[in-house]
Amino acid sequence: QPLQYWLKEQRVNFHLNATVTDIDFKDGDGITVTALHLENGTQISLRDGDTCIMTNACMTDSATL
Repeated sequence: QPLQYWLKEQRVNFHLNATVTDIDFKDGDGITVTALHLENGTQISLRDGDTCIMTNACMTDSATL
């Protein structure tokens, strides 16, 4: 929790237990997210300088032992 506390002090917003249903991207070269759409209808708009970190599905989804 020390990292989460520090990030909150840096004005990082956390959305826990949320399902992203769609992602808007900026036109042009590169991959720049402009908005996230959540299952509950909420839209989170990102501004220049914001960082979006995500994993697509489960990181161990296709793993085999």
